[in-house]
Amino acid sequence: VFADGFVDESFHFVHMRLMKAEVSDLRGQVEKLTLERDDARERYREVSQGMEQHAVAIETLENRNDVLELRSSALEDQMALLFGQLSDDFLFYNESLLTRTTDTLEIQKELSAPRSVFSQNIDGVQKRLLHFQSLLNDIQQDSKIMN
Repeated sequence: VFADGFVDESFHFVHMRLMKAEVSDLRGQVEKLTLERDDARERYREVSQGMEQHAVAIETLENRNDVLELRSSALEDQMALLFGQLSDDFLFYNESLLTRTTDTLEIQKELSAPRSVFSQNIDGVQKRLLHFQSLLNDIQQDSKIMN
């Protein structure tokens, strides 16, 4: 209460200087905080942009995956169809080959008896020819002797 009426001018100057220094410090802190805030906003914007790009990339990859799954399923269906056709064709080929082989064996069986007879006839004819040749040789020998 005593000092309220008694104020010194140098007290005011000191007080003003302290206040100016404090205001200057506060302005520096405000500037620093403003820069930090702007940095944080920029980082937030960059992170948000990165997240959006990441979300788009994930969605694109999921769409590609869906398309690839559909293609894979279609290819599997086509492969199953082709393998089925191949199996049917192979079965038909084997059955036809078996039929031809069986027919050939039956023909061979049927021809074996005539072949045997034919072979025996050829052997008989060959023996006769050899006999006739020896007879002819004998006749030639006899005719040379007589002449």
